[in-house]
Amino acid sequence: MKGTLYLRVDAAMRAEFEADGAEPFSYRAAGREVRVRRYYAVPAHVIDDPWLLRRCSERALHATPLPGRKRSNTTAAVTPCG
Repeated sequence: MKGTLYLRVDAAMRAEFEADGAEPFSYRAAGREVRVRRYYAVPAHVIDDPWLLRRCSERALHATPLPGRKRSNTTAAVTPCG
């Protein structure tokens, strides 16, 4: 995790990040690796491009449920971040 930026992803962002070779957040607990597929490392080319980073950050914000708000089963039309 050190030096890595992770964003919360929805299904579309997860597919884009995986296509760019990004890995989900993971940690070790009780002798095994736990992978948290709701958070992915931001690809380097996104970090290097302020517009793309902002776009991905905005999408991550929309992928994060607010307290008391249920997650929608629908997928909004999105502009790819990568």
